Amino acid sequence: ALIYQTIQLMQNVNPSFPYPKTRGELSRKITSQIGRIDFVRVMFKNGLVNPIRVSGSGILSTLVKANGYVIVDKNHEGYEKEEKVDVYLFG
Repeated sequence: ALIYQTIQLMQNVNPSFPYPKTRGELSRKITSQIGRIDFVRVMFKNGLVNPIRVSGSGILSTLVKANGYVIVDKNHEGYEKEEKVDVYLFG
């Protein structure tokens, strides 16, 4: 489902997300590049959104640690610490 949604976003089609959506406050900054859509894995707890660092061979293990994700739109360079963001929760 996530791959299908990614393709829809790349085609500028508004996807219907099967995941519950909530809002939370970022514990730290999320950076992105203009022109690119990023799906940032996060741990959401008690209204706080903690982005999970992704690097090297540990990329797959972040899926186990995450309980949701934040979408950074292609027109944004990311979000600042303490900014309120939409969080899509797994399951």
